[in-house]
Amino acid sequence: MTSSKDVVVWTGVRFHISDSPGPPAGPERWAACVLASVSDLPMSSATLAVEAAIQGRCPLIAVVAPNAEAVHDHVDVLIVAAEADDILTTFHSGPDGVEGAIWLLHPRCLAPGRVYVYSEPDDCFEAALRQLGLLVPLID
Repeated sequence: MTSSKDVVVWTGVRFHISDSPGPPAGPERWAACVLASVSDLPMSSATLAVEAAIQGRCPLIAVVAPNAEAVHDHVDVLIVAAEADDILTTFHSGPDGVEGAIWLLHPRCLAPGRVYVYSEPDDCFEAALRQLGLLVPLID
């Protein structure tokens, strides 16, 4: 069963954090897709994010994991094969990997919409936001 939650940081960026490796099918346009894991990600974990990007629903894919560079290269191969040259990709690894990705996701750099985050374990991305003091109470 998929679990998810939305959190907001003080810059106004809204993160949709999920334990599913890619955004659900549908019309929602995401500001970015982040694949974040404390352990190596399987190459297949990038498939849904790449599909959303190719469909024009996610203009940026950021990978954060110990094997982030390899997954990023796999993402780039899929994007090039689809001739989707307008998709940006980035990777972050090491002890500050999540922090690096978070600072990249600044409102001035993003398209409108929420940022989709696959987080493994499901609390690692939110914990990084909390540790950096970026979370604000979510008001709907």
